[in-house]
Amino acid sequence: MLQATDENRNATEGEDLFSGAYVVRIAALSPQRIITATVTPLNLGTNEADLEAVVSWEGIDTVSTSVRTALEPGAAYFDPWVRFLHLLSVVLGPKTVPEAKDFGAGKWSSIVLSSQELDGALQHSVVVAVDRELATASLVRSDRARQGAEAAVPRELLQRDAGTVLTEMTSRLIRGRPWQ
Repeated sequence: MLQATDENRNATEGEDLFSGAYVVRIAALSPQRIITATVTPLNLGTNEADLEAVVSWEGIDTVSTSVRTALEPGAAYFDPWVRFLHLLSVVLGPKTVPEAKDFGAGKWSSIVLSSQELDGALQHSVVVAVDRELATASLVRSDRARQGAEAAVPRELLQRDAGTVLTEMTSRLIRGRPWQ
């Protein structure tokens, strides 16, 4: 298995296997509205250390932003979901998200992430939905051969900003373990 992974890594070196944008929708409470971030990664599916994305925003005054971050080399360096979650945490991080007050603790009621599958057939999609009132998070996959999941959102996590909650629950549902 390791040999196949190394061969795949070498065969795809420099290619970006992730072919689309992913979308995050946040139901903001005050004022009530939907904030949408359409994230277009520039090199998510590559083996490059730097990750970059352009983000188009709707529902806030900011129209677009760009982010750049670097991964630390290590075993997870080539894991597509680790790369994805790292970029997601930067895009929606409290220090980098525009108009951070709109994404803060207690300012959202639900969050929905939709993306292409990263560790399965690329034509499939995944959706992660977090409901603050029900304190639940759900994973739905379009690939019927792969199971979805549901998990309770820890009470202390519900006191955090929308980006932190989404990144953490996506990691727990997809990777089966906490992000941090």
